[in-house]
Amino acid sequence: MPELAGRPEKEARKMLEDGGLRVGGVRYQYTLATPPGLVVRMSPSPGTKVSKGSRVELVVATADRAAGGKTPTPQGEGGTGGDSVGSPPGTVRVPVVGVPPRAEGEEGVPPQVGPTVVAAPPKGEEPPKKATPAPEGGSRGKKAKIRYQVPPLVKPMNLRIEVVDRNGTRSVLDKTVQGGEYIKLEETYAQEAVVTIYLGGEFVWQDRYQ
Repeated sequence: MPELAGRPEKEARKMLEDGGLRVGGVRYQYTLATPPGLVVRMSPSPGTKVSKGSRVELVVATADRAAGGKTPTPQGEGGTGGDSVGSPPGTVRVPVVGVPPRAEGEEGVPPQVGPTVVAAPPKGEEPPKKATPAPEGGSRGKKAKIRYQVPPLVKPMNLRIEVVDRNGTRSVLDKTVQGGEYIKLEETYAQEAVVTIYLGGEFVWQDRYQ
């Protein structure tokens, strides 16, 4: 039996015919290890003594991931076809060598998925904070009418107004104000809310809305 692995399918067929052998069937296998159209392996294996007229099974590489079918194996004299290699009377039938399991990443074999790794933030940096979701209900939610008169100030100061509701804490105003400035806001909230006002970094007022 000649070595046919690595030869084009057409050339392998001709070598078998010239040697008095017949092609019993061809199985096409998707693989990245062998260029498309070349023989991957054969059965019987190279060097096996066979009689004239024996059938030889070929496995040929293909680039088609949907491949994997097999051409019908003709029935020989005294043979049964299918997955057995028929041969003339007086010879021993040689079982077809099955296609081994495909490597990971080939057709029909899902790649192994490892655990998800979350990269830690660089040393000295804080991880990003989650964004505070918008209040439920949108424009149809409840609205807090916030009014605040800034008292007389010697110099401008920072004014910060925070709202706490079922969606969390959020700052609705954070700016520098002048003495006597009047603040007027309307803020949507979910269910109930607590509004806290800080002037110059110190607590000055708090109110609850339901």
